[in-house]
Amino acid sequence: MTLVATAAKASGAGAGAMTQLFDSTLSSPAATIDANGLPTTYNHLLIVIRSRSTEVTTRNSQLLTFNNDTGANYAGEAVRGLAAAGAGSLSLTANSIGYDAPCASATANFLGATTFLIPSYSDTTLPKCCLSIEGSIASPSSGTNNWAAARQSIWSGTAAITRVTITASGGANFVTGSRMTIYGIT
Repeated sequence: MTLVATAAKASGAGAGAMTQLFDSTLSSPAATIDANGLPTTYNHLLIVIRSRSTEVTTRNSQLLTFNNDTGANYAGEAVRGLAAAGAGSLSLTANSIGYDAPCASATANFLGATTFLIPSYSDTTLPKCCLSIEGSIASPSSGTNNWAAARQSIWSGTAAITRVTITASGGANFVTGSRMTIYGIT
């Protein structure tokens, strides 16, 4: 019976509907973009980020946290391609979930794109896992700093996620035009 009910819901009774919960585009440089007070009435969260940092390097890891938790409660595994070479990385007991974005030394005005999917973000009994896809063409003419990555991360907190913050690393700022949009998925 459950299988039939699930199939009926997926066929068009509102399953998978997305509702925008938060949207912020920076009109001036800022160190963070913060979405606080997110409702817990949806099944999943989708976070879409377009960003670039003022840090003086070509690209660097930016920081994503949940519920203002900056303790060593995050872990992740990534597979990435950088300038046509593959590599993996592992992060244990981290203070945030990292994602790469172009920085000040990358080709002017090029921003990175990252999406995070967080299933069952409102569950209050289990840690939160998230899947992300990220990438940027930071050097379109040479290809030396272009990358794409897929990442599986976990936050060990069991509280429902009601706050999502992204922070530019290295004491830098996100540039004007950087944006974070969050959707609730039913």
